Amino acid sequence: MLHPVTGLDHVIAMVAVGLWGAQLGLPALWVLPVAFLSSWLLVELRVLLELDYHELRLVLHYQDSS
Repeated sequence: MLHPVTGLDHVIAMVAVGLWGAQLGLPALWVLPVAFLSSWLLVELRVLLELDYHELRLVLHYQDSS
């Protein structure tokens, strides 16, 4: 589970998102890194809960329709 934190490809992606946000200025300076980390955490949660992609689509579709 350390690869997302210590893997060179992930570190480069995190730095790139931070630089991109810095170039765009506020509010992208904090929105882009927060969105990046949030999506990363959602994927990790999906893996930990062993949710299949199709099961996740059903959950999101159910929540969207209510």
